[in-house]
Amino acid sequence: MVRFRNKTWRAEGRRAATGRERNVALSTSPDRRSGRLEQILDALDAFVVLLDGEGRVTHAGASALRSTGLTGDAVLGRFVWEAFGGADSSSRCEALRGAVSAARAGRPAAFDLPEADGERAGAQAEAPVRLRATPVQDETGAVVEIVVSDIPVQARTAVERSQSELRSVLDRTLALVAVIDQDGRVSDVNAAAATLFGLDRDTVIAAPFMEMLWTPAGESSDLVGEAVDLALQGQGVRFDVEFVTPSGRTGVLDLMLSPECDADGAVRRVIASAFDITERKEAAERIELLLQEVNHRSKNLLGLVQAVARQTRGGDFAEYRDKFQRRLAGLSAAQDLVTAHDWGDVKLAALIENQLGAFSGETGGRITLDGPMELNVSARVAQTLGMAIHELVTKAGKYGALSRSSGTVTIRWRREPDGLSLRWTERGGPAVRKPDSTGFGSLVIDQVVADAVGGRVSIDYAPEGLDWRLTGARTGAAPAAAPRR
Repeated sequence: MVRFRNKTWRAEGRRAATGRERNVALSTSPDRRSGRLEQILDALDAFVVLLDGEGRVTHAGASALRSTGLTGDAVLGRFVWEAFGGADSSSRCEALRGAVSAARAGRPAAFDLPEADGERAGAQAEAPVRLRATPVQDETGAVVEIVVSDIPVQARTAVERSQSELRSVLDRTLALVAVIDQDGRVSDVNAAAATLFGLDRDTVIAAPFMEMLWTPAGESSDLVGEAVDLALQGQGVRFDVEFVTPSGRTGVLDLMLSPECDADGAVRRVIASAFDITERKEAAERIELLLQEVNHRSKNLLGLVQAVARQTRGGDFAEYRDKFQRRLAGLSAAQDLVTAHDWGDVKLAALIENQLGAFSGETGGRITLDGPMELNVSARVAQTLGMAIHELVTKAGKYGALSRSSGTVTIRWRREPDGLSLRWTERGGPAVRKPDSTGFGSLVIDQVVADAVGGRVSIDYAPEGLDWRLTGARTGAAPAAAPRR
């Protein structure tokens, strides 16, 4: 096997390449092969090998032969990947084949020439040699010769520094970046992409891009595969795609594939850049859900207002307006309470106090609250119970126990096996009798409550005071968390 003995050549006196790569058109006359030209090439302290247009060695400089331990007779006339590449399957052979292929197409190619496969045991590994294959064209543009030479030390240092700086920049960007070669395989990724997907950069290189970030099967993989094909044909593509990491995390990427073309318009590679928009997508879905919920609740609330308006009765407009406004105030108070809790669960005790209105200062005196303070009800249940309690308070203040200074009201609630129980008991007020007709208030404390919370309502118009009971009602609240130990 071929092994480089000395991979560093002095570059003093060599002119560094500047500006755009130029393909030099040279004559194909026999004078080019003159002994003087060979002497000049042999005198250079640089790796120089001349090839014909097919990639066969026509001349190898003395420095190139010394560094490889080969002779001119061993390499002349052979394809360069056979002469200097070692085994057909070696990485060195593949690098030489690729560089010659690019040069034959008229494109200069810089490449690393790694150690030959199967080196002697115990030999110290050395860094790859950095070479350049430059095509030489005639007046018609046909490639007649290829020059393989080492890149000057100064140029190598500048390139390596530039690559290091570019790597540092890419690894500090928020965007995910991957480079895709002409075969659709990953040639590089930045730190953001590797970190998000829990991948090691070395394991990703040369893997098919469509298998790197998503499941190998399914719509996402098919979508990415089609997009890569389009990008390799020169068409830029941008779309949202779902991904699955090796750890099982799912999300959405805003992915863009941008082809990079040469001067002739041929795609050299594709740059994939993406942002993880999973949180943004989830936020947009939550907003959409909230808008739908607001619409739904607004319709329900307007329906309640319409029902209040239809069922409210009064002798004249002033009386009707007074009743209607009081009922809307009670509904508004309940609405404020559930809104303050982000339409989540609210404490029943807070709801009751919220609906007592002008009598809220009587709690602990004429009004007794008796029940577990931690018992919660849902926003929907709170709206209905709030209306019922408002009607009971209003009736008690006008006709019942709260219309007299000696009257009292006891409000008890419990969590029973069959559901919530709530009881309103009046004492010390005027003698009670069942009303001859039922208005909106009576409808609310009876049928509306029972239908809305799935419970049973019983009303006892005993002479000593009204006794209203709700049993077996649903609270609609989320289950209470288990106490911490």
